[in-house]
Amino acid sequence: MESEEIEKYKEAGNIAKEAKNLAAEIVKIGASDLDVAEKLEEFILSKTGERGGLAFPVSVCVNEIAAHKTPSIQNPYLFKKGDVVKIDLGVHINGYIADTATTFDFGDNKNLLQTNKLALKKAIEAIKKDKPLGDLGKIVEQTMKGGGFMPITNLAGHQIKPYNIHAGVSVPNCETNNQAKFQKGEAYAIEPFATTGCGLVVSSAGGGIMKVLKPEAKPRLETSRTILKYVIDNFGLFEFSKRNILKKYPNAQLFIESLKKDGVLYEYPGLKEKTNAVVSQFEDTILVLGDGKIIITTS
Repeated sequence: MESEEIEKYKEAGNIAKEAKNLAAEIVKIGASDLDVAEKLEEFILSKTGERGGLAFPVSVCVNEIAAHKTPSIQNPYLFKKGDVVKIDLGVHINGYIADTATTFDFGDNKNLLQTNKLALKKAIEAIKKDKPLGDLGKIVEQTMKGGGFMPITNLAGHQIKPYNIHAGVSVPNCETNNQAKFQKGEAYAIEPFATTGCGLVVSSAGGGIMKVLKPEAKPRLETSRTILKYVIDNFGLFEFSKRNILKKYPNAQLFIESLKKDGVLYEYPGLKEKTNAVVSQFEDTILVLGDGKIIITTS
């Protein structure tokens, strides 16, 4: 990995860290998920300017919802006592991505969050060039179960490449036979999820995070063509939110559904814990170098 690439990762990571610090100030009881997401996205865009932007819409997942949920402009949610709120955000500089997540507890889940943090810490400490990915899964699982919780076994960390947040290999959160190894000069997102439930997620209703599947498509309706051009021009290869479209085109809902039906746009399903148990998440992005590693999203 060239020094110029490392600097871009670091810059993205520094902005992501600042965004997490902002989240700690604005995620509070009575705040809305929509207001939090939009403030964080505006902050990231103000810092990256034309050199970068959002790697994906800010994800705000509450309680049993584990991932792939960004707020809706039609139905914002107000945080309340007892909630466990997960904020997952991504920043890119010229395509070099920093992916990070943190969790806020408004209930009695201190041990859950502490165990989750410890699992991430131990996993990162073990990372080095040529280390088998499966070894990290074992560390995460043992740490979670040692604290009395379960890892989400069908969610994983992932390799990151320029303009591609889920590239190459996955980094498991449970013991596996995965003998693929951490490679020198590569970036990885390490993201253990902890739960009081069974440790599996299932699909739920659409989470509002979307991507273009067929950029070359020529939709029959003019409004559909306009929407497709808007998301390609503004988000390129990156994921975007349904609210991005609806803020620009308030009457676009039926056209969005038509584009989804035709396979032009895809909306990720939300992911929730199978038994509706509470879930926490912590995540950092790591650069693996020949003589060590850099944690670009942790101070």
